Amino acid sequence: MRLKSMLLYAVPSLLVLCLAGCGAEVAVLIDKQGHPTSPPSTAVDEEIPEAVDARYPASQGWDAMLSSLFAGTENDEPGSDPILLAGPDPDGLGARYVFVDRDGRPVLEGDFVLCSPFSEGRAAVGPRVLPDGTLNPFRLTGYIDATGEFVIPPKYPSAGDFSEGRAWVEVDERFGYIDVDGELVIPPRYTTASDFSEGLACVIANTDKGPRWRYIDATGETVLELPETVARANVFSDGLAAVAVIDPARPDLGSKMGYIDRSGAFAIDPQFEDARAFSDGLAPAKRGDRWGYIDRQGAFVIEPHYLEAFPFEGDVAFVHVRKRVWPWQSDAWREWVHRIDWMRTDGINIR
Repeated sequence: MRLKSMLLYAVPSLLVLCLAGCGAEVAVLIDKQGHPTSPPSTAVDEEIPEAVDARYPASQGWDAMLSSLFAGTENDEPGSDPILLAGPDPDGLGARYVFVDRDGRPVLEGDFVLCSPFSEGRAAVGPRVLPDGTLNPFRLTGYIDATGEFVIPPKYPSAGDFSEGRAWVEVDERFGYIDVDGELVIPPRYTTASDFSEGLACVIANTDKGPRWRYIDATGETVLELPETVARANVFSDGLAAVAVIDPARPDLGSKMGYIDRSGAFAIDPQFEDARAFSDGLAPAKRGDRWGYIDRQGAFVIEPHYLEAFPFEGDVAFVHVRKRVWPWQSDAWREWVHRIDWMRTDGINIR
């Protein structure tokens, strides 16, 4: 009877798999008309040279991201920035990090438990062993320069990348900002902090009216405080910032995203399920369960039919689409095989 129960489950479900087909989510590069400009791929495949991928293959657990070690220096030439790689630690204690050149040759390597790409000549890293020789179980973070030496000691529970001469750091469970020399130039008084963009950063400050999102300048002065109906705020880009607003009359409906200008007025009314930064006049916005791209008037110029969408860089952007694959290439097929195997070995026995 077990065989009968297996057949009753297996045959109909296999038929559904074969007829309906399956889909896999892949990344595609599109232009500003929404036309694909390359075969489906990942962003890493598009940006990482073949020589690096050959020496540090993704199939062996390596992940890569572009860095900007030489940005703003005499070596700042196209293609000169090294690539940050994160791979499996042979000791099994976490990840291994290494900076390589475009030919895959190491240019900077350290024993880090966490590491960020270089930004403005600094990289936020957490060493496995602190400069005094003790272990770093709490992953305290500091900043290294192009030689790999610490220019800002590892003492922060968390720290961000430098942007416009400032980086957020955590001190006593609050966030403030340091300059490139490590001086605390904005005291740690915020519960949330972002990178600086277009001269402003968005933070959450505790006020006598409760937590409030606000925008501050590089000195820490408040430039714009948002009302309590704002549930989430993002940095400014192209003069606009995406914010999420809750209707106090219908909080059960959740929030909607719109865009404000630097005065705090809505340039695009809240109407999207999610939204991201503007770049070159276009921004990813989500309507329903799909992403598209809007212009500065809030109109979709690339219709929302993507699973994910990211801001344009130049004339191209990455989006996620569903690609049809054969059933036996899908997660659904693997689940089906696992289910049949379970019924065969440990499963039910209908009598």
